[in-house]
Amino acid sequence: MIVERVGERSEVTRVLSQSPLRVLTPRNHGDAAWLFLSSLGGGFVGGDALSLDVRVGDGACCWLSSQASSKAYRAPAWSLEIRAEFRLNSIRMYELFIANKNYSSWSLRPWVLMKARDIPFTEKFYRFAAGTDFRSFSPSGRVPCLVNDGERVWDSLAICEYLAERHPGLWPTDARARAWARSASAEMHSGFGALRETCSMSCGLRVKLTHRSDGFERELSRLNELWSEGMTRFGGPFLAGNTFTIVDAFFAPVAFRVQTYGLEMRGHAATVAPTLLALPAMKQWYADALAEDFRDASHEDFSKVGTITGDLRAPAR
Repeated sequence: MIVERVGERSEVTRVLSQSPLRVLTPRNHGDAAWLFLSSLGGGFVGGDALSLDVRVGDGACCWLSSQASSKAYRAPAWSLEIRAEFRLNSIRMYELFIANKNYSSWSLRPWVLMKARDIPFTEKFYRFAAGTDFRSFSPSGRVPCLVNDGERVWDSLAICEYLAERHPGLWPTDARARAWARSASAEMHSGFGALRETCSMSCGLRVKLTHRSDGFERELSRLNELWSEGMTRFGGPFLAGNTFTIVDAFFAPVAFRVQTYGLEMRGHAATVAPTLLALPAMKQWYADALAEDFRDASHEDFSKVGTITGDLRAPAR
């Protein structure tokens, strides 16, 4: 049993039990997570062995009890063994390795998901710069990369799926909304190449596009179509309903692109970027991006796509 601090509450994030033992985790109105032990037979007999391993993370608290008094039935030839091990503050916090906030759209996705959904983590920041060895922490040599108790998970979609297994509700709970959200996230993850190439992420700049390829126009039209579909089918204010989920995290970098390049979003799609940009987590990322005084030359050339009309970032050093 694992109990971790999630936002203002303690949550049971993992439970594994073997029959006849069951662990019940009812919701409660207090700060502590509740765990109740239950056995199908209503008690224990000679020869039974019960072993409990309870891990409670930093800042979390739990109440562990049984549903009622547990009977132990005598059996002269057998003994009953009950062992319990409690490990406090034994859970290492997630480490999320990211790069420059002004540029790194892929880093933003898991970062904003974890911030918006109150999943604690330690941020590990590395610059896009010559000599930076991303392979020292990421098997692919790319960001983002999540490290949890020695386990490394790389690629933004894999990280979000990993988190979804450990933190319920990161995908929509409604089956239809969840299917749509997975499809839209996968489309964003693998597609929109012309949009990315034309509108690379640079949170602090304002750019007037002077070159718009046919491929870019098709993908911008598809983006409008996709966002409008999510808003009309699931009612907003987020793409798959009333809760910020993984699909919103995947389109969060596009919200910054809409702002930087003044992209035309129509109808219901026009509400998506302002909603995402208004989130406290997005505002924090944006403020951090503007404060960066480092420039990477490979991310600063816009001559082929447009003209820089404004630079809101801290002066370069």
